Amino acid sequence: MLEAAPPLRPRLFSAASSQRLRGPAAAHLLVALVSYKTPLQRRKTGLCSAYLGRLSSQEGREGKEHLVAVWTETGSMRLPRSPETPLILVGPGTGVAPFRAFLEERYAVLLELQGGKGTALTQKPQPGQEPRGEQDGHGSSQPTQPPQPPLTGNRHSSQQLSRLQAGEQQQQQEHAQGPQVSGVSSNMRPAPCCLFFGCRGRETDFYYREQWEQYMREGVLDPGCGLITAFSRDPLKPAEAAAATVAAPPPPPQEARDGSPTAIATAGGGGGGGSGKVYVTHRIREYGAMLWRQLSEGGAVVFVSGSAKRMPEGVAAAFTDVAAQYGGLDPAAAAAFVRQLQLKGRYHVEAWS
Repeated sequence: MLEAAPPLRPRLFSAASSQRLRGPAAAHLLVALVSYKTPLQRRKTGLCSAYLGRLSSQEGREGKEHLVAVWTETGSMRLPRSPETPLILVGPGTGVAPFRAFLEERYAVLLELQGGKGTALTQKPQPGQEPRGEQDGHGSSQPTQPPQPPLTGNRHSSQQLSRLQAGEQQQQQEHAQGPQVSGVSSNMRPAPCCLFFGCRGRETDFYYREQWEQYMREGVLDPGCGLITAFSRDPLKPAEAAAATVAAPPPPPQEARDGSPTAIATAGGGGGGGSGKVYVTHRIREYGAMLWRQLSEGGAVVFVSGSAKRMPEGVAAAFTDVAAQYGGLDPAAAAAFVRQLQLKGRYHVEAWS
């Protein structure tokens, strides 16, 4: 019977920690316990996640370590060479794991610039110093600059899009010629990053919340809008429910080749549709003005990580809507802008099924 059983497939996880901060012998993982009921009401659990969960419980009770066979491989996403490159990180659920490693790397660079001085990860904010960057529409603070209305006027032509792309190429070359992360210059400061994080509820699976709050105080995440959250199962206020139904005002319809009006499609999954829930894609459209400035002027690089089910397509559609609404591009040019970001290495996706 054992010979007939198929071999277990290896489980792949993204590292959720930085060796620069934690040391070369440490690697953190973010693993969600898979547990569900079948249509016949039988309880099923994930083989690997349940195994790791049992090891963690035994270690806590028995006070001993367990050896687990692991190996490392080169990942598909890498930080830009220069710490001065702004990052736009979209990581719903456990997809935030590699971005914790990214932000820890930026934090380690910041500590080196400060001569090793920093704030402990467990330190709480002092009264009057609460972070201002967590934006979720659930009673948290408002952004320093509210989203701007869409641009008016004629749509950009292909020539205008070409000029935008030429400017992006120049910015990309400047960042590529910047200092290496391994050789931090004393006059360098890591660019503040923006993290879009989505989960079911603030009190259920808001991973690394205290660490994100510390990074806003330290400036690793932008103090104004560095942490933008979407809790899909938390109760919505009436105004938020209406905003979730229509994520962003659609641009003026364009004439298709057959003469029928067309509009930019908005994808569901990880943020879309009229379900009355808020996902990260709603937040991307909501903060479209800030994102467009970062992409068109700041040379920001986008990283997307999470489930491959529908999330990557939904996020790409949201960025396409941002380019159309705030960049004044027609639907075809907006989609081409996002594709050009991918071709230039400024839009990366790591997804799994």
